[in-house]
This record gives sequence, structure tokens and C-alpha cells, in this order.
Amino acid sequence: MKKEKLKQLAHLFAGFILLLQGFNWFESGISISISLYLLLAVTVLLVAGMHKWVQKHFTSGDSAFFLFEAAAFLYAAVTFREDGGNLMWVLYALFAVAYVAFATVALFDNNERWKRSRNRRRRRRRRSMSSSLQ
Repeated sequence: MKKEKLKQLAHLFAGFILLLQGFNWFESGISISISLYLLLAVTVLLVAGMHKWVQKHFTSGDSAFFLFEAAAFLYAAVTFREDGGNLMWVLYALFAVAYVAFATVALFDNNERWKRSRNRRRRRRRRSMSSSLQ
């Protein structure tokens, strides 16, 4: 699998987990958490659907969205911890740590960013050379 597909699957996984969490809180009847989780889930699923566009237009888009998903998982961990129930908050905290690691790897492993900037410099040089010849 390509790196892009793996990143897209990671975004889909995060959106699906947040969507399930939103429905879980819907059954509990806590309205603030319901709306926030469903908003986070829809945002993450939209990013997963537009992954190619995000990667094309934003050089560090993957890193930013991985950090966004890590914050969402951290919020889920805090809400579970405050609920005082089971050890599910530990799982969400581990997801948050994993997504911060994904963001770090995506930030430093982004070879396309360097290729894109090199191509921009080449195009600028060509333009300046062609305008100076005229």
C-alpha cells in the first residue's frame, strides 16, 4: 500500500472511532459531547475523503490533521476519565499518543514538500531567465 492510502485509512479509522463515540454519548444523553463528537467525526471523515486535495494544497496538512485527531482522542480520554467508568480512557490516550507520533513522522517524512519547493525554484529561474532574454 502507498503511504497516502495508509494515511487516508488512519483518518478513516479516527473518524469512525469518533463517530462511534458520538453515538455512545447519544445513548447517554449528554448533548454537549454528542454535538462535539459528531462535529469532530464529520470533520475527520471529510478530511479522509479529500485527502488527495489536502495533500496537494497544504504541505503540512497531514501533520496538522493528525494533531487535530490526537486532540480529539485526548478529549475522548478526558471525558471517559471524568465519567469515572472503565479503563477505556487509557485506550483513547494511547490513540492520542499514536496520532502525535503519526504527525511527527508525517511532518519529517514529507519528501513531496521538498520536491515541490525545488520545482517552484526551477520555474522561477526559467521565468526570470526568459524575461531577461527579452
